[in-house]
Amino acid sequence: MRTSHRFPPVLATTVCFALLVAVACGERPNPASGGVQTVVAVVDLQIGTVLGDGPESFGYIGGVLADAQGRILIVDYQANELRVFDSLGVSQFTSGREGSGPEEFRGPCCLAFRPGGELWVRDGGNHRYAAFAFEEAGADL
Repeated sequence: MRTSHRFPPVLATTVCFALLVAVACGERPNPASGGVQTVVAVVDLQIGTVLGDGPESFGYIGGVLADAQGRILIVDYQANELRVFDSLGVSQFTSGREGSGPEEFRGPCCLAFRPGGELWVRDGGNHRYAAFAFEEAGADL
């Protein structure tokens, strides 16, 4: 019997994001000098917890996006929710649940804004896109 070991989703996402930032911002090696690429990275903000409940506890992150107001939008593929945090990482509101009706998802991912400001979320399990109009205290589907 084969067993597999996995990082907790939040830890794995944080590590992947930190590595992405580090690779994107690192210095390139100088091939002429035989130099080795070195990278220094700093975590500016961390959202999520390995243990616990609530909006800071993620199952599987399907997408992350920031809006013009500095809010951070995260879709949890496993929980079928869109979660919105302020620029400091404090939870503002959650929208969605599992299902196929209005304000329901089956595997949300892939966030994008339309030029008019409307948020689109790919809802793969329901074979559609959900569109959200944002307000201060919530989002209308």
